[in-house]
Amino acid sequence: MSKKKKWWLIGIGVALLVLLGTVGAYAIQGSEVSVPDLTDMTQQNAEDVLTDKNLKVGTIQKTASNQYDSGHVIRSTPVKGLRVKSGSTVDLTVSTGQKKYRIKDYTDQVYSDVSRQLRQKGLTVKRKYQSSTTVDAGTILNQSIDAGKNVVPSKTTITLTVSSGKPTFAVRDLSDYTQQAVQDYAAEAGLMVTFSEEYSTSIQTGLVIRQSPASGTMVQAGDRLNVVLSKGPRAPAVQPSESVSETPSSSSSESESSSESSSSESEPSETSSQPSGTESSSASQATVKK
Repeated sequence: MSKKKKWWLIGIGVALLVLLGTVGAYAIQGSEVSVPDLTDMTQQNAEDVLTDKNLKVGTIQKTASNQYDSGHVIRSTPVKGLRVKSGSTVDLTVSTGQKKYRIKDYTDQVYSDVSRQLRQKGLTVKRKYQSSTTVDAGTILNQSIDAGKNVVPSKTTITLTVSSGKPTFAVRDLSDYTQQAVQDYAAEAGLMVTFSEEYSTSIQTGLVIRQSPASGTMVQAGDRLNVVLSKGPRAPAVQPSESVSETPSSSSSESESSSESSSSESEPSETSSQPSGTESSSASQATVKK
């Protein structure tokens, strides 16, 4: 074989190698595809798109999401835009909908605490009142959603029935009531009552002058009612009378009588003393004659 023919064959071989390399490079480049953006597609739509791109659906993982509706793709692995070989698998994460919250039994708990917890979870809380003679005010009596139910917080409104305490009522006007009538009313209404009395020129004795709390005031069983009853008009004051005694006392009469008796008794003694003087005078005269 001549040298010229040999070099010509070598040249053809090199050209063929270059051509094959170029074709191979194009072939290799054509076997890679870019992962499409599947976000917020339904799972079925995402699978169809992957098939069109000559990609396979890999693992399907489901999780709750507050952003994507149930059945919609949250993300893919590999992520969108990444170039992969044709026929590669792409894993999908699909939403099961918003995260749910399990309702608990809130009866006999304090409304302020429960409502704060539920609002933090995203629920809307409403309250209505109901009186109760046995449950303290502010305590939950009932709830609109049964315990154990799973709900979507952002789409759920729960109503809690809360005790307002003992029922209230307006105090009756007790004007012109007697004490017994007031006691009967207080016993019927469950009120405690305290009585006091005052003089009155306008209210009949034994009837109510005033009351506290006033009529129309809202009270509840167990509250105290203060009632003032009339004693009638005050009696006029009695003026003391002045008297002068003109009759001498018995002791004075007895004194005067005693004095008179003493005088009468002293007179005889004076009389009896006269004979003694006569006898002395006669005796003296007889002595002189001798």
